[in-house]
Amino acid sequence: MKENFSSRALKALAVVDRLYESGVVSNYALSGGFAALFYTEAVSTRDIDFIFPIGVGLDRASELYAVLERKGYSEINSEGYLLIEGWPVHFNPPLSALQLDLLATARRRKVEGFEVTVARPEHLAADSVAMSRAEKDYARLIRLRRYPYFNEELFEDLLLRFNLREKWETILPKLT
Repeated sequence: MKENFSSRALKALAVVDRLYESGVVSNYALSGGFAALFYTEAVSTRDIDFIFPIGVGLDRASELYAVLERKGYSEINSEGYLLIEGWPVHFNPPLSALQLDLLATARRRKVEGFEVTVARPEHLAADSVAMSRAEKDYARLIRLRRYPYFNEELFEDLLLRFNLREKWETILPKLT
């Protein structure tokens, strides 16, 4: 494993995983730059992103925040992220079919005595293509594709299934 997390980050991951273990949420996946740390060399990341199937409307999202508030996590930073153990945490509903698939195929990974559900590297790469926020996502794409167990066939399948092939073709020259 490549991860090298601070103790505060580990505590934040554990808090969120306990929501899953206790049944507050039915599923979740660590995503974004923080999830990429499970597969690539350490890089700076300012927040932790999770994809949650938080239901229709605000009822389920407000329930999630209410549970966290009862646990002492109510501080919101200037960017709108909830602080958990000092780490900015963002809870995102799946915003696309790709993210629904990312959520459905995420895997449990052991980290420091507990498990966390982490998006597969191929899904993280495809999601980076979908978002393509220039340098930030391009750098992540390069690092993820260098992961020794990165499955190029699965990545290509994701690009085709979620209509990202054309976008990938425009990004590819920028990665070299």
